[in-house]
Amino acid sequence: MDKKLAKLPRVCNDKPVNLSDSEAEKSLNFLGNQVDDMSRFREFAEKEFKQLNKRLEGVAKKSDKLSDAIDDIQKYSYQYNVKLLGVPECNERETAATSTELCVRLFNGMGVEVKAHDIDIAHRVPHRNAFATGPKPIVCKFVRRVVKDEVIRQRKEASKVKSEALGLSSDASLCNVLVMEHLTPKAQNLLAEAKRFSKQHNFKFCWVKTLKYT
Repeated sequence: MDKKLAKLPRVCNDKPVNLSDSEAEKSLNFLGNQVDDMSRFREFAEKEFKQLNKRLEGVAKKSDKLSDAIDDIQKYSYQYNVKLLGVPECNERETAATSTELCVRLFNGMGVEVKAHDIDIAHRVPHRNAFATGPKPIVCKFVRRVVKDEVIRQRKEASKVKSEALGLSSDASLCNVLVMEHLTPKAQNLLAEAKRFSKQHNFKFCWVKTLKYT
């Protein structure tokens, strides 16, 4: 290629070097071929890019459908759950049975009639914030949603229950206990975004009910 380019007209001291007609024709043909090659490559690259972009769009749609399916499964499961914050831990290795007993006593203290057989399982879970302190949250899964809904309706009574009612020492405090909907990870992130938006735009309230935002 460099050898062919060397045959093109050169300018020395602002004076063009004359080429024969045949040499000029060869040079023009060479440039024309180069332009044709570049045009073909561009068409090929654009075609490949469109096909790749189409594949990526297909993968993105499948990923979104899979994400929605997982979220639907989680929503169905989580609709039977409540999350309790601020309930003192009995010990560092609190068992699910002990957590269940704490929940039963707390709910009864709130004025909701709950028996151990109304609860599928209750257990401690790690804090969402790795640097958080205090008792670990409890996730309580009910057998029937109607019982869970009644607990949610009475949630404001949770902080009024005496520690002795849970079998805890009088030094333990329940004044910071919160009972709330157990949100899926996707819903939790959405709620965080909604709270930020409401704060920026001076909305007074932002809450969740049965995994719906208001």
